[in-house]
Amino acid sequence: MNLCAVCGLPLEIGQFGCITTIRPHGEARLRVIGDDIPGGIVIENLSAKPQKFYSWSKYREAAKAAHVVNAVKHTPPPGTDKSNFTSRWV
Repeated sequence: MNLCAVCGLPLEIGQFGCITTIRPHGEARLRVIGDDIPGGIVIENLSAKPQKFYSWSKYREAAKAAHVVNAVKHTPPPGTDKSNFTSRWV
């Protein structure tokens, strides 16, 4: 069991120790973003037949196996023709 270095009280799972300016033990507020796609997503350009994926990781694996890369479009800010993300066209 871990003890708080400042007050000496035991730390529960998910708690962090006291900070000298804030006395009560704080709780970690972590969120986990799921990999699943509710209902699935149909991708039609990975093979001859459309494929349905229920997780983003499986989709990325299939795209990598098919040597497919998602297109990225850098649009310039309004009123200019230069993008901050594109420095040189060769």
